[in-house]
Amino acid sequence: MIGAVLLRYNGDPASLEAAVGSIVASTGVELGDVVLVDNASTIDPGAVDRVASQCTAVAPDGAPLVRVIRQLRNGGFAAGVNAGTLALRRECDVVLLLNDDAYLDASALDTMATLLRLADPSVVSIAPKMLLDGEHGLLDSVGMAVNRQGEAKNLGLGQLDLGQFDHPHDVFGPCFGAALIRRSAFHRDSVGPLREDYFMYYEDVEWNWRAQRLGFRSTAAPEALVWHHMSASSRSANASLRESEQSYARKHRCIERNLLATGGALLSGRDAIRLWTYRWPRLVKGSVTGRFPRSSMLASIDAVRRLPSTVLRRSQISRRAIRDADAPLSFWPPEPIFFDPVTYRPKRSWDALAIAARLAGYEELAAAAASNDVDRTRDAALLLKAATHRDRVARYLNALQTPAPAV
Repeated sequence: MIGAVLLRYNGDPASLEAAVGSIVASTGVELGDVVLVDNASTIDPGAVDRVASQCTAVAPDGAPLVRVIRQLRNGGFAAGVNAGTLALRRECDVVLLLNDDAYLDASALDTMATLLRLADPSVVSIAPKMLLDGEHGLLDSVGMAVNRQGEAKNLGLGQLDLGQFDHPHDVFGPCFGAALIRRSAFHRDSVGPLREDYFMYYEDVEWNWRAQRLGFRSTAAPEALVWHHMSASSRSANASLRESEQSYARKHRCIERNLLATGGALLSGRDAIRLWTYRWPRLVKGSVTGRFPRSSMLASIDAVRRLPSTVLRRSQISRRAIRDADAPLSFWPPEPIFFDPVTYRPKRSWDALAIAARLAGYEELAAAAASNDVDRTRDAALLLKAATHRDRVARYLNALQTPAPAV
């Protein structure tokens, strides 16, 4: 039985309603509970109650399917997810995590649940194919990966979806914007709960990395489609560059300090030392000359304060680890991402199109895109068998020839 957890902090009520509606409308699955966690919202705090009251679906015991729990303070993403997972009805043995700015295809949950049910018990999570909402086939994530520098990225972010990930394969782990996870994996004798001291960002990276080291696996479900309006709760779609930078400055602090804590605990000893001796001094320098000086300074201080707990956590994980420290790094792909994390906008380019085509096996399209020739690329796209792919390439080419909006 599936239980769903959605976290809201000042998010758009309409987006939350769409997210909940997509779960309730899922076909082929048995839903046991949908918990909306309000993380002490200060803007329209009654939104979660309105959304819950609008749903008439009931749980198997006849109680309302959608219910609300409220946090007394905003403890961050991990605290909200942990609270929601603990609050799920006892019968729910599988947990759907879904952002309040994402929504599911009607069959996505069934596809993920079936894959998890048939999988080896070592598989504890399923990563759907997440698409950037409103971007005509651009990918958000088909799982994630980390490298030797502790950096994480969503697989395929900003690439045009031409079927390049449409095959069964293991991944490092899912982005927790949309993920299906065995509830038992959150028990302390398994992978455990999310790290609440992270507040936001990198919680899913650390959890997935921990799962990998402890011998668990994650599998992609590319047929399960999810649409995501990335970071909608922390930005405005019409934000200026200055507003976007101010928003990203807060994110920068969390990412940098959490990256150091995660890499310090989970990389090999040599790589952990390299990470700290390179990245921490760079943060200190950035506090004077960087793009986000105050955030860099605070991140460097946070990281040092946490260092004793990072060392302790490293020891605890090492004692239980089954896989060596290098194994989780094998999922890192050579392709870059095509997305600006400050403005939250995809970076369309000829290179991005060529890479997507090559990965999908469309060699003629890849060669045409690499030549930056519009007519040749259009002709190559007409030869694609899938009408969806032909349409996506046509839209992509149109966008390439349209000047980017001013910010």
